[in-house]
Amino acid sequence: MTSLSWNVLGAEGVAEQIAWSLEERAVDVYQVNGVEILSRWYHSNCDADLMLWLSLDSRVIRFQLSVHGQVLDWSARDGVRTGVILETEVSPEPGSVVEEIRFDEKIEPKVLWMGRRVLQAAPQLKSEWREMIEICLRQGPRATGNAPRLAARPNFWSRLKRWLFA
Repeated sequence: MTSLSWNVLGAEGVAEQIAWSLEERAVDVYQVNGVEILSRWYHSNCDADLMLWLSLDSRVIRFQLSVHGQVLDWSARDGVRTGVILETEVSPEPGSVVEEIRFDEKIEPKVLWMGRRVLQAAPQLKSEWREMIEICLRQGPRATGNAPRLAARPNFWSRLKRWLFA
C-alpha cells in the first residue's frame, strides 16, 4: 500500500497516480424514495476511495472522494463540502468501528484542488461524468448553516472495508 499525505499531494503526478490506480470494485442498484440509483465504488491502493451515485440515465447525483481520510463530497442538497473521516470504536471487539465525516466550516482548498485533479485524470470515469463532476464542483457549497458538521458515513464503506480487508 502506498502511503501519501495531503501535505505532499501538491504534485500533479501524485494526483495522476491516485487517479490511474482507482479500480472499480462494486456496482449496485438501490431504491431510494421509489427511485433507482446506481452506485459505483472505486478503490485505490493509494488509500483512496471514490463513490459515485448515478441516476439510471447516468446523471451524477452525488460523489464522494476520500484520500487518507480527507473527503471531498458533493450532493445536490449540500453542494460541495470537504471534511475528514473520524473512526470511533463502538465496542472492545476488533473491527467494530463507526465512521463519521466531520465537515469543514469552509471548503479546504487543498482538498478541493486534489479532488479535482484526481477526478479529471481518472480514465475509468466516462467523460460525461467528469464534465458533470466539474460543473458540480464549480457550483461551490450551499449555505453552511444547513450543512451538517458531523454526518454518519454510509455503512457501505464499513461493510466493504471489513469484507475486503478483514
